[in-house]
Amino acid sequence: MWLLAVVAAVAVAGAVVLGLELTSGRTDPLSPSPDSGTTHMPAPDVQLPVPDLIGLSADQARLELTNDGLRAEVQRSPAGNSVSVVVSQSPKANVMVKAGDTIAVFLGPPK
Repeated sequence: MWLLAVVAAVAVAGAVVLGLELTSGRTDPLSPSPDSGTTHMPAPDVQLPVPDLIGLSADQARLELTNDGLRAEVQRSPAGNSVSVVVSQSPKANVMVKAGDTIAVFLGPPK
């Protein structure tokens, strides 16, 4: 009986060491868990729609693009206005792009 308890304890400890989550059914020890705070990048051949970023701050636009598996290239208006939002973007919203592509975001004063 004690042998069975030892075997079970070793199995659980081994699973923890390998990073397996017994309660979630996840078996890939290299993948971060969904609640680990890491962003999942889709495979590069996946097509994604560009989100509508007009009116967002630079930080909000970066976060939205990063969460969608895209990159941001932010360009500020030469006017140097301290309050600026996204006034245009390239490509436009809903255009399909590859995961990891860079979206140009142009900032200017709010309209």
